[in-house]
This record gives sequence, structure tokens and C-alpha cells, in this order.
Amino acid sequence: MAVQFSAYKGRTSRAVSLFATLLNFCIVTLSGSMLGLGIWLVVEDVIGVLGTVLPSDSIWEWLAYGMIVTATFLIATGCLGIHSFLKEKRNYLILYCILMVVCFCGVCLFVGLPLWYREQVNKDLYSNMEQSLYQYEGEQARDDHSVFWNYVQIYHKCCAYDIERDYQWIPWYYQADANVMFIPTQGNVTRGFPASCCEYYSKHRPNLNTLKKGKWEVNPVYLTDCYGKNPRAHVPFSYSDGCYRQIKGMLNTNMTLMGSIASAVAAVMVLLFILGCFVISANTPREV
Repeated sequence: MAVQFSAYKGRTSRAVSLFATLLNFCIVTLSGSMLGLGIWLVVEDVIGVLGTVLPSDSIWEWLAYGMIVTATFLIATGCLGIHSFLKEKRNYLILYCILMVVCFCGVCLFVGLPLWYREQVNKDLYSNMEQSLYQYEGEQARDDHSVFWNYVQIYHKCCAYDIERDYQWIPWYYQADANVMFIPTQGNVTRGFPASCCEYYSKHRPNLNTLKKGKWEVNPVYLTDCYGKNPRAHVPFSYSDGCYRQIKGMLNTNMTLMGSIASAVAAVMVLLFILGCFVISANTPREV
């Protein structure tokens, strides 16, 4: 009877190990995507640009580096788990379970933090964007506020924070050296909004590095339709909808997605920890 029970337990342990190996492979794959996203956010300095208006912008920086560190640990732990479960090595499985607890604590940050941050976005984002727009200086300006607005308007196809006419209440509108542009068929035009609100440059967009260096060369030849109803927007050649709702929606969606994925990963990690403990128990020698 004891031998039959041992054989049954061994077969069960093997099935659990194969299932856990598959789960670890999924964890490694998701962690690789998470690592790539974190590196992209840091290298491209997307956080630095959005941080101009984000409430508690340092949190995003911590999140980016946290994603890199946590994903790296998860990849290493997942690879260890694949090897340990396939070989059913007790000592490696013990180390795996310990590392899984450490990684679980890191993942929990991505569960709770987005929920708190959503409230901060809903509370402070609008006023931050309003104050930032007031400091806009033009398409070639290299300050954080100008780069932010040019980047957001080009890549999100929007203009100002509420409506394109918001530009008519800021100093840029009254600066002839920055705002007046010679446009074919129209002559010198005091523009009601910058070229980053024009559809043409959403299709032929400059990259973020070009904007940050102030090397974006705006060609008036392609903006005749955009400023056809200047100072009002000429839809669809220029955008009239503000960026506030789009940025708010993007942040809330990403926070919700991040929290949901982190919750799913945390649940899988708990399951893997339990499976690891089971396989450890099944492979622990016992005196008869």
C-alpha cells in the first residue's frame, strides 16, 4: 500500500511540476514585455516629458525603474522555476519560493499604487495643464512646457487643454517673433494655435528627440489648409478638441491596466508558491 501511494504521489508531483513550468514560462514572457516597457520609458524620457504636468511626477520615474528591477527579478526567478520544476530539485525549489516572495512584494506595489494615483490625476491634472500651457513658447522652444505641448498635440491629435482657443489667452499669442508666420495665399498670419495642432504634422511627425533639441523645422507650405480659418481651427486639417480628456483617459486606462495585470501576476505567483511547496513536500525524503 505504501509503495502504491508513493507512486501515485510521484505522478501527481510530476504533473504539478509540468503545469508550474508552463506558468513560469508565462511569467517570464510577461516580465520580458514589462522590462522592455520600463527601459523604453527611461531611454526615450517619455516620463520626463509627461512629468511636466503629471501630479507627483516622481512616482512615474519610480514606477519605470521599479518595472525594470521587478521584471529582471521575475525573469531570473521564472527561469530558475522552469529549471527547478522540470528537474524537481528540492534545494532549487526552496530558493525559488524565497525569491517568489520577494518578487511578490514588488508586484504588490503595481497593484496598490495605480489606484491611489488615479485619484491624484483626477484632482490635479487639469490645473497643471492649464498652468503649463501659459508657459508655452513655440515650436522651436526647448523648455519642458513647450516640448510637452508639441509632443502631446502631435501624438494625441489634440490642441491646448480644453479647446484650441485656449492659446489666445497666453503670452505666446502676442509674441510676433514666435507666433507670426508667412503662409502662402494668406501672407503674414498671427496664428491662433501652433503647428503641432495641425493634422499634417500628426502624419509627418517629428520624433521626441527632435522636439527636445528645438530642431523641428515647420514648413508653412504644408499649413495652408490648417490655418484656412485662422484663428479658429479648420477641422479636419487642424484639431479643436483639447488634450486634457485624452491625457486623463490615457493615464487612467494605463493605471487600470497596470493594476489589473499586476493583480493577475500576483495571483499566479501565489499559485506557483503553493505548487512549489507541494513539489518540495513530495520530494522530501521520509523515514519509513
